[in-house]
Amino acid sequence: MKKDLHIVGISCIMKLRLKKRSKGDENMQQEKLASIRRSRNISQREVAEVVGIATETYNNKELGKTQFKASEMFIIADFFGKTVDEIFLPPNFMIREVEKV
Repeated sequence: MKKDLHIVGISCIMKLRLKKRSKGDENMQQEKLASIRRSRNISQREVAEVVGIATETYNNKELGKTQFKASEMFIIADFFGKTVDEIFLPPNFMIREVEKV
């Protein structure tokens, strides 16, 4: 019984964390990706080809209109020689999690 309550409690905390993420966080993530891509003079078309999606789809994802799938995040991170965290998590993610718990 006690374990069940603990799991439910964690589930509720996770849901709250997800709801509290602002649109600004998503835009910041996408800006990091766009910045990395531009700094290496790589086009959206080139990244889209590596990921295996249409250029328009990639454009929408980079603009934050739609979300990247986890598998796409790993492909992109590998392509740029970075971790998924470095590209897709907000820079203050760990600090924010500690402060909210």
